[in-house]
Amino acid sequence: MAEYPELRGKVVVVTGGAAGIGGAASAQFARQGATVAILDRDGQAAQDLAVSLTTEGLHAQAFRTDVTSRTEVERAIGEVVLAYGQIDILVTTAGGFWYRRTLLEIDEEEWDAIVDLNLKSVYLTCHAAVPHMLGRGWGRIVLVSSWLARGAPVHASLHYVASKAGLIGMTRQLARELAPNGITVNATAPGVAWSPRIRQLYDDTTIANLEQLIPQHRISEASEHADSILFFASNAATFITGAVLDANGGGVMP
Repeated sequence: MAEYPELRGKVVVVTGGAAGIGGAASAQFARQGATVAILDRDGQAAQDLAVSLTTEGLHAQAFRTDVTSRTEVERAIGEVVLAYGQIDILVTTAGGFWYRRTLLEIDEEEWDAIVDLNLKSVYLTCHAAVPHMLGRGWGRIVLVSSWLARGAPVHASLHYVASKAGLIGMTRQLARELAPNGITVNATAPGVAWSPRIRQLYDDTTIANLEQLIPQHRISEASEHADSILFFASNAATFITGAVLDANGGGVMP
């Protein structure tokens, strides 16, 4: 893990921050000396990670949050600001899908649920957090999209792909809006990373097939994507905004 001393003392909000890429990002920010607010609908998992990090002498706090609810998002962001006085960095990793679906298998209710989870949640979180970044001349926002939004050659659910593609458009437009305020907005488009959800979704045969589609012939670790997120938050990326970083082992080369 690279060292970014400029992150020491920063207040970082990570949605979906209890596990997977979000969990890895929460841990890495904390180990850089940042104070991390872990927002996750799995309150126990968020609490467990926060306790683990504080046991190491690091600064982290759990906030049980359903990021598809405006009320809960505004409450959580308000509690973070009350506790720490500011928000410097926002990372949105919350998202996912439950089943692989084709167009005709998706009903309207499921469409809305997946789009809310992956896209609307980011709007709600940015809408609540950005006012606490404005007027300070500095801020970092990192949205987590997916290699599926970049044309990965795998079967995926239409609603998930559409919502993750929406995040790329959102990244670019929000970057334009916030650039005059010293706030950068970038996205990562990770390939498949090991997580409890991935182990539930894919059997051994599917994993083996996925690995053959990736030039590096392996599934990534969540920590590798956390590295990309920290890079965007660091001083190494001060003149980068509206960019998408494709970390997928060569599985997609836009």
